[in-house]
Amino acid sequence: MQMMDRLAISARGWDIDFDPVVRKTMAKHHIWALETAPGKIGVNTSNPTDAEGVAYRQFWADVGIQIVAMQSLFFGHPSLHIFGNDQVVSRTIDQLVRMAELAEVLDAKYLVFGAYQARRRGSISNTEADDRFLDYFSKVMAQLQGSNVKVLLEAVPAAYGADYLTTHHEIEEIVLKIGHPQVQMLLDIGAAYTNRETKAEVRRWANISPHIHWAVPGFGRLDQSDQGLELIHSIWDATNTDRGLGNEKMESAAVSYPQISIEMFEHALLPDVQTNLDQLINWVKHVPVRT
Repeated sequence: MQMMDRLAISARGWDIDFDPVVRKTMAKHHIWALETAPGKIGVNTSNPTDAEGVAYRQFWADVGIQIVAMQSLFFGHPSLHIFGNDQVVSRTIDQLVRMAELAEVLDAKYLVFGAYQARRRGSISNTEADDRFLDYFSKVMAQLQGSNVKVLLEAVPAAYGADYLTTHHEIEEIVLKIGHPQVQMLLDIGAAYTNRETKAEVRRWANISPHIHWAVPGFGRLDQSDQGLELIHSIWDATNTDRGLGNEKMESAAVSYPQISIEMFEHALLPDVQTNLDQLINWVKHVPVRT
């Protein structure tokens, strides 16, 4: 399978006013997958309506682009917290359930759950945090019975300000503890590079991650840094040749060829979105990977 057939682009890189330009540029380069965020969909950036979701999905579908994932799930909701009091936790459950409902409207398969500020454990022990995190997801998944959306847990390194589930080792362990087929892990190349995780580990995690973030530390543009480039080579080799080398319990729920989403910091493609996106995609096309 060719690299370009598996690529998605993150909508974090531009303002919504540039959506028509991006849509045209993606279609020109035959990239048919988009990772978006609630803040990119409607007038109320923290709570888009279903009607806004339908219109947004159709806008991209008109040229053949599918929305495959959604991130920044708690954007605009700073009071939400998994380790808060009962009332706060209840609202935090409601928000993730609502995001799953919106993902269904968008026909998006994956919710990327980073939300490190909503999962900062502070003074509570790691053991207590695990127990409360498991309870949170037990309640969320009880409300998502019948949904086709999968929640992908994302490692956020301590260097970014996180203090819980900062490594892919910890993400793998908590996913196994949750033990639900709709809760899986996401591999983030920038996080793996920041955490100094090894190529061998990255290869294995690539086999149990249905969706992968191709990012560099700090979420800069890929074409402006060679950090982590060797890891995309490892991931590409792994997902084309190593199926069967991951965790059997998790790999059975993963896909044969994971989507690889190009990640970047907010507004990274401004001000000249078309030129910068062209440059980024052309750079990706020339990354030497084995096919």
